[in-house]
Amino acid sequence: MARKQADNANQDIGSAPGKNSKPDANKGAGRADANKGKERHQSERPNPVTRFIRYVEASRAELRKVTWPGVKETRKATIAVLCFVGIMAILLGLIDLGLSSLIKTILS
Repeated sequence: MARKQADNANQDIGSAPGKNSKPDANKGAGRADANKGKERHQSERPNPVTRFIRYVEASRAELRKVTWPGVKETRKATIAVLCFVGIMAILLGLIDLGLSSLIKTILS
């Protein structure tokens, strides 16, 4: 508690908490530290092969968590999709036939 009060007493009245009381003391140091961090980050980055291997391992781990549908559920979904595609094909075919007849009528 006493240390916290001493730290608060050492801060300037106008300065923000956590900042140095002398604004010119570290002028430009933040920029150098930021560049240094980027260089360090670039050198610590694993090579593409290692990143790809990690990606594949993470993908396999996620696929193990998936609850896969059973045969009956897969069959139902497949039939529903095929019925929908068939209905849409018939509908779009009828629209195409109607529009082509309309255009032939207008142009003749």
